[in-house]
Amino acid sequence: MEAEFLETCTHFVNFQNYLKEHFVGVPVGLPDLVKLFCSDVSYRLHCAGDDARATQDVFFKLHSKKTVWDSNTELVVTDKIKFGPQFAHVKRVRLNFITYDKGGKEMRFLSSKINPQLTPKLVDNMGDWLSILNTLPLFEKVDPPPCHMFEACGWVTRHHLVEGDGDEMTKTIVELLCCLGKVYFKVKLYPDSKSTFMKRKLLLNTGFTIPSGTPVTARLQLKAGQEIRVMYIKEGVDRERTLAEVLAKLVDCGDDQVLDAITAGQARL
Repeated sequence: MEAEFLETCTHFVNFQNYLKEHFVGVPVGLPDLVKLFCSDVSYRLHCAGDDARATQDVFFKLHSKKTVWDSNTELVVTDKIKFGPQFAHVKRVRLNFITYDKGGKEMRFLSSKINPQLTPKLVDNMGDWLSILNTLPLFEKVDPPPCHMFEACGWVTRHHLVEGDGDEMTKTIVELLCCLGKVYFKVKLYPDSKSTFMKRKLLLNTGFTIPSGTPVTARLQLKAGQEIRVMYIKEGVDRERTLAEVLAKLVDCGDDQVLDAITAGQARL
């Protein structure tokens, strides 16, 4: 369905920017637009079908009410005699960020590109992940965003303090082993005073330590030129696999040397 949709659509238009340019002063939020122009119609907003229908109805109401135009627009030939038969140039849409569904097709795509053999594999370098995501078919139509966000299952491998160098203060670190399909990777969370897990503060001056092997779901952020950032962690849902079982599978697949740092960290707990 998505492939058919992308083949059908030649361009995307940022409708909020379109409104700001051609309907100055009009609210850009869909609920406000519906109240203003389609108050006699009932829509289930935040439902894809009704959102599309509401946007279409608002579009036609807006354009039917406006009689004075300075040019054609990207979506409407307002006056063929005065401005010609051509639509205005379509400005390419650039997303500010994108969030992928956990276990969605985009994450399966990323996993298959990283690990086409589909065997358990520990990946030490995530530097090319952004460029892989930027090859998704959607980004043939819109510019890829500078920020990609997604969730991944994982396990805590170590929750500990690190002494700072020089004037740097001691800081808390939560080390994680996360996975996308059969791709495994290590990341770190640097919690601040507001960071919590299961309603407990993560800074170690509170006396709470997450046990090694605790399953978590990590919210991750990927930006160009930066390491993957762990935004937060929450209680995990993958309780069928334990950290020990995953490590054993990775060792069986030849990742025993790469796993030394993880197992050494566990031993120090």
